[in-house]
Amino acid sequence: FLLVAGLRALAMWSRDVRSVQVQSLVVDQLRERALRALLQAEWRALGQARMAEQNAMLVTDIGRVGQGLHAALQGLVALSALAVALASACWLSWQASWLVLSLGGLSLWWQRHQRREAVLLGQRMTDANHAIQTSLQDALGAMKQAKVLGREDLVASQVAQAVSQLRQHQWRFVALSAASRATQQWGSAAVVVLCLVVGLAWLAVPLSHLLTLVVVFGRVAPVALQAQQQHQMWLHAWPALENVWHQEARWLAQAEPAEPVELDGKALSPLPPGELRLAAVGLRHGPDAPWLFRHLSLALPAGQVTLLEGASGSGKTSLADLAMGLITPDEGQVLLGKQPLRDGLRRAWRRKVAYVTQDVRPLTGTVR
Repeated sequence: FLLVAGLRALAMWSRDVRSVQVQSLVVDQLRERALRALLQAEWRALGQARMAEQNAMLVTDIGRVGQGLHAALQGLVALSALAVALASACWLSWQASWLVLSLGGLSLWWQRHQRREAVLLGQRMTDANHAIQTSLQDALGAMKQAKVLGREDLVASQVAQAVSQLRQHQWRFVALSAASRATQQWGSAAVVVLCLVVGLAWLAVPLSHLLTLVVVFGRVAPVALQAQQQHQMWLHAWPALENVWHQEARWLAQAEPAEPVELDGKALSPLPPGELRLAAVGLRHGPDAPWLFRHLSLALPAGQVTLLEGASGSGKTSLADLAMGLITPDEGQVLLGKQPLRDGLRRAWRRKVAYVTQDVRPLTGTVR
């Protein structure tokens, strides 16, 4: 008995450790893939996106995927134990086991609407989490303006409203899970009673076998309940995983062209010497947006200092982004020497240029 108990404890320990390892591996790889797709996207597409949504995807959504994956792994373990218990029951009385399986299948069919509701609630929670991230980012970004205008209460109420919507969906999911658990518990008790009645009255199962079946089914009931709960948690997390896949595909579709391939340490398309010229370029921030500038031609000679000045909003930063190759013009072209600055050459060019933005955030280390 002690040996069996020790082996069972060892198996449970191994299950928990392996489950966390698999969960961490999958979640970390999913987050890295999504982040790399985001980093490889065109800067113009990134500039038009709300970073709060991407932050929610990388942190909240993938965190929920991890919880759902943990539930799925625990559910698989529960199903394995359930299969062993049902195999033992079939060996004792296949008729009684068939009856229990039939009733269990009927219960799963009856609870199909709860599984659909779990998926819908998962989608609503995904949207609510994104709304909270957006509200918080807007509140922090507009904090100075709110204090100047005396609208602190308005900013706080907007965040509180987004949190309230999330809590409503969470409470509804908890109520759904509790109702499913209560139904499953009552149904398990009814199955045990029905098994006793049918086994004694109709199937003439020996009392010793029948009592053993009751013990087995009594063990099966909580395992089946656990598997059902874990399945609902996985369905609840599924919309978050779909959103991560959707965002990853979205950014990969808008990825920058790759750099020129290197051969023997030398790029196949070396950077040409000479001045940087903007030839009749035009730029706007969307197909229906007004032109920021158009038919603009400018030369930045090599080895000289060029100063550009203008009013706020006149396009100085956008012009610098064009010169850096961060974005491409809607009209005209940017020339490096006589070669157009496009495709993979843009990345190679950026590696050769020092660019100090308005908001400097060192990635690592210090500035000395």
